[in-house]
Amino acid sequence: MAKLQLNGFLEEVGGIHFVGTSGTTAKQLIVVRVPAWTNQFGEKQGEDELWQISLIGTAVDKFNIHNNRVGAKVKTEVYIRSNQYQSKKDQSIGYMVNINLASIEFLSPGQKPASNEIPAEYYEQRAAEITPDQPKEDLPF
Repeated sequence: MAKLQLNGFLEEVGGIHFVGTSGTTAKQLIVVRVPAWTNQFGEKQGEDELWQISLIGTAVDKFNIHNNRVGAKVKTEVYIRSNQYQSKKDQSIGYMVNINLASIEFLSPGQKPASNEIPAEYYEQRAAEITPDQPKEDLPF
């Protein structure tokens, strides 16, 4: 698995949804815009790159990224992983690239007003993980 640093601007913060066979793994997507390079005259060469980055499981809680951070300058490290697969439809070979957030540093504040897009199910799921349905035993003191 390769690790890459991307410096740019946080363009988009997706909502949190649940994936996996049991539907309990939190997943969030963010988009980072990496500006195109400029030549010695300050002229932009090429186009900006847009990177869709996944936050999965505990990374959603760890990084706690909300919509109010959109527009912020960021320095990120991402893990890149690629897998080969064979199509069930026509047996052709394809490749899938996954990009997961390893770290993020905010170098400036976001430019959008704060808004909370985290669904209530997310908090309910986290509460169920923290507080199991088993009865608590009394402490001996």
